[in-house]
Amino acid sequence: MTDPNDPLGILGTTVAEKYRIVSVAGEGGFSTVYQAEHLIWRQPVAIKFFNVLEDAEQKMREQLLNDFIQEGKLMSQLSSKSAAIVQARDIGKLSLAGGSWIPYMVLEWLDGTPLSNRQAVAEDRIDCQQVARYGAELYLEMIFRHGIYHADPHPGNLVLLPDGCIGLLDFGMVGRIDESLRE
Repeated sequence: MTDPNDPLGILGTTVAEKYRIVSVAGEGGFSTVYQAEHLIWRQPVAIKFFNVLEDAEQKMREQLLNDFIQEGKLMSQLSSKSAAIVQARDIGKLSLAGGSWIPYMVLEWLDGTPLSNRQAVAEDRIDCQQVARYGAELYLEMIFRHGIYHADPHPGNLVLLPDGCIGLLDFGMVGRIDESLRE
């Protein structure tokens, strides 16, 4: 039976001999994100486990895995150009009990207030117009500068950082704009 507080049953596990799983950070339709500690640097990281493969039909698994890898590649490319985009740092596969495996992506850990946490946002007296402006600027930069659109922008994908900027956490549903449309 799966612990509802640990959907993958991996709390305390060490991944790739350097990331110790500490807690569950969040869960979505395709993945579960854990906070982990980088054992060498002694810093927190996020590890996103792509858990949809197990339930997918065999013919879809390869495409889904490729999409997950492309998401990491895109995040890595864009985060080098914008501090507002979470950094992708590593990718791999974790072997689970029973011989199955699950792909993962190691991400920068961003401390901040998720915009989906309306109570925390209200308590912090965050200026909603400022948040909207930062979020819009981030998405517009992605669209016009990099030719990428995010098909699922929502408050759960954005975090208000201590410096007042907005950070983008998830690239699960992105696409590239046809070059002819950008001219």
